[in-house]
Amino acid sequence: FVLMMASDGKNHYERCFDLSEPSWVSSSLTPTDPAGLRAYGEGMAKWLEMFWFPTQRRKQPTLSFSIVDCTNICIKSVSCPLETKSFDDTWRNTISTALKKIEVEDLGDMDATELQESIPEEDSDGRGMKDLLALQKKLSVRVVFCNKHVLLVGQKTKLQKKCFVLRNMLSHYHWRLSGKDVSFGSMTGKS
Repeated sequence: FVLMMASDGKNHYERCFDLSEPSWVSSSLTPTDPAGLRAYGEGMAKWLEMFWFPTQRRKQPTLSFSIVDCTNICIKSVSCPLETKSFDDTWRNTISTALKKIEVEDLGDMDATELQESIPEEDSDGRGMKDLLALQKKLSVRVVFCNKHVLLVGQKTKLQKKCFVLRNMLSHYHWRLSGKDVSFGSMTGKS
């Protein structure tokens, strides 16, 4: 927790919560390695950014919400009516409640950077980046391209039952990336 004095003489408060710490990890998905915890934290942070931040910004116009270093949720306030400990406890509980039903599903090593770059902005078959974003908003599920892994982040029931189109789209582009260009000659053995 940081207390800063601004040039206008007012106190500014900032608190960051690192979602890659083991205390934030859901008991059903418990990565133990640092890379797994970091990916989990990044997935949760990206989900909060897309679905939780907008609501909090409307409810709390004097606060700002941001992600720092991929896994840290930072909350800043120009003036804080609560005491430092109370501010910290209030926001820790609020974030915990928001994440209570959210899970991170790792789809595995899909070379996420190349995969993300291979998805066109628009696609006539409904498989472009704009379509991916629309599906995420419709399902309240966030697709996170994290290092080499692709993560789906959302409510467990939605991840299990509603994400077929998302998975299909990601599989399509992953297949295209990993596929080999095979000529007719090498396929048939004829030159």
